[in-house]
Order: sequence, then C-alpha cells, then structure tokens
Amino acid sequence: MQTTNPSTQNVRYLLLPSDNSTLYKKFSRQYGVDVRQKPQYNIDEWMDPSSPNFNPEIHKAVFHYTAQSQAGERFQVCISTPEMDAASWKYAHHSQVILDGTFGICTSRLLLFIALACDENQKGIPIAFFLFSAPTGNRATQSGYNTEILTELLSHWRSHLGKQPDHPNGEPFTPYVAITDTDTKERAALLNVWAKICLLICKFHLRQCWTNHLKTALRGGESDYWKDEIRHMMKSLEVR
Repeated sequence: MQTTNPSTQNVRYLLLPSDNSTLYKKFSRQYGVDVRQKPQYNIDEWMDPSSPNFNPEIHKAVFHYTAQSQAGERFQVCISTPEMDAASWKYAHHSQVILDGTFGICTSRLLLFIALACDENQKGIPIAFFLFSAPTGNRATQSGYNTEILTELLSHWRSHLGKQPDHPNGEPFTPYVAITDTDTKERAALLNVWAKICLLICKFHLRQCWTNHLKTALRGGESDYWKDEIRHMMKSLEVR
C-alpha cells in the first residue's frame, strides 16, 4: 500500500474476524513472537543467552527478570533502556520522580508500575517499568501487590543504576522528591529504598479522595439546607 495515494484511492476493505486473527499472527511473527506457545515461554527464550531465540536488545533493556516456575512465585520483568537510564540520572537524580501503577493490563492479570521524570520542557518521560504478576490464587489484580514487592523492585532499579556515571566516587541514584497517589504501599516502599525522600501526593488523587469522602459523609439525595451549606463551604476550602 506504500505506492497508493489515500486521498484519491477509491477502495473499501471489509475485514472479517478470521482476517483479524491472521493479521495478529503475522504481526507477532514479524517481531519474533511465537503465538503457538504461551507468552511466558517467549519471554524466557528471549532472555536466555543459550536459546536460539535469544534477543540481545530485550536482554539489554531488562535489568531484572524472574520467571514464575511454580505456585507462590511471581513473574517479574523490570525494564529500563540505556536512554531511560540516562534520563534517570539527568532528570530524576537529586530531583523528582513520579510513581503510579495500573492493573489488569492484559489477560494474564499483570500489574504495571511506571516511574516518570519531568524533562526541561516539563513533559513526563518514562524512566522505568516494573511489570509483575499477582500472587497465585489472588482474585483481585488491584490487590496483588504490597510494600514488600514494590520495595524489592525499586531496590533492583537503584542497584541497576549504580553510582553516578563518570564519577568513580559518585553517590547512588537518589531522587529527592516522589509524587504518588494516596496509596500507602507505594509511599512506604519509596521510604524503604530512599529513607530521606520527600513524599508528595498527586493533587488530582487528593481531590478525588476529598470528593469521595465528602459524598459519603453527606449522603442523601434530597435537598437539605445545612448539608448544602457544608458542601458549599467544603468546595470553597478545596478550591483555596
């Protein structure tokens, strides 16, 4: 299709469910993903230097990996490319890091935490990805993590970054400030790894908690003069 002009091409395509499946398989095969076997086997082969499917580019970007070989173990993949490592030192060392998690990102019920930094244009850039599975038998993905697992992964990240590049006696990677939501497990893990870090709460999540609690405290659909007065006062306080 590279030789066609979409502004003059008078063609329509009808994609059937079987076509979607074929396209997914072709796309996966193009990137070395064998869809005939379970995803974890693809990942393990990419990370195994003795495997014919070893992928040095992926291996270089992954600074921590553990397979889930039996019940009770967690699948863990922590990713930071050399460019992300450089950005960590440039934008987050002695500065600010942002940490947030998202859950159920695929059918395998994996959890993903992302570390961000702000560049000179005040744009967020990812500097590390922490991908791991929920414990065996865990029914709610969003509750499949605790302070211990986050502390472990953040410690691996700090060890991976080591000390300041080009400074033999440089200090370890040390962010001064971290912004999170109101999750105490994230905040406790950050303090476990960097004891003197200053923790801030994201303003969006703080206002969200404030609003949710206000709705619970002032429950009731009917108009009530005093409740309306309190809502107005609390809204003014929130804005100030």
